[in-house]
Amino acid sequence: MAIADFGTVRCFADSDGVDVFFSRGDEVTKAALKSMKGRWSPARRRWRVESRFSRKSPEQIIAAVEAALEAAAPEFWTKALPKLSGNACVSRAYTLKVGLGGIRIELPPGHVLDWTFEKQVAGASRDSRSWLLPPEAAKTKEVREGVERIMREDYKIFAEAAKFIGPRRIAGILHAEPAVIEQLGMIVGGEVAADKSFFDVADPEMPVAEMYEWCLTVDELAPGDAGTYAAVLRYSDPPIAFSFLRARRAQEAPPPALGAGHVKAKWERQAKRK
Repeated sequence: MAIADFGTVRCFADSDGVDVFFSRGDEVTKAALKSMKGRWSPARRRWRVESRFSRKSPEQIIAAVEAALEAAAPEFWTKALPKLSGNACVSRAYTLKVGLGGIRIELPPGHVLDWTFEKQVAGASRDSRSWLLPPEAAKTKEVREGVERIMREDYKIFAEAAKFIGPRRIAGILHAEPAVIEQLGMIVGGEVAADKSFFDVADPEMPVAEMYEWCLTVDELAPGDAGTYAAVLRYSDPPIAFSFLRARRAQEAPPPALGAGHVKAKWERQAKRK
């Protein structure tokens, strides 16, 4: 399922159309969807635009939503987006997405910023766990300081995990075809992301449960038998890992991460670089 994420507006496309989630007060998106014969689905609690009724492909539906948001976005917002859209969170505790529609934030249950956004930020609305903040809210002291706090707390979670990992390597067999290695972006000396399912098999003692992914540096990578590679991966230095992971979280469609399907046995742990 293809996804387009505009911050406060998210589109999920399939072969027949697009499901769209947005805040109740977003009249711009609602009007765009109605113009394409979109309808609210009470049972699924989302708006739906069908290709057969709108006579548009899913890609064209998403493009129309994006065009409506861009036309309605304040000038200060479109100018600021290239810089602001690079902000993202790497831990599972928080979500921060900045897009054409505004800012989407997810917080841990009971976080003090729930009260701040509800009581002190005009135009803020709640969508399940997410706070949806319009572009104008970004000008407020409450939102600026709130985002700064989220980034600090997110980094603290990352830093606590990084302390337990240290400068060590793991060595083992990757089960992947050359085309998959290319999709993963794996080259010697470069970084690659790995999700929790990979570590559950290859290095189950690592404290990565609170992270979406972790960053590994490829020290060695050599083709083996058909569909396998002998690899030595190093836990990346924290500054490199954090920058790499945050950039991935900010991307619309980052390269895939290493997962359980790429590994079948626990890997050898190496304490120091050879």
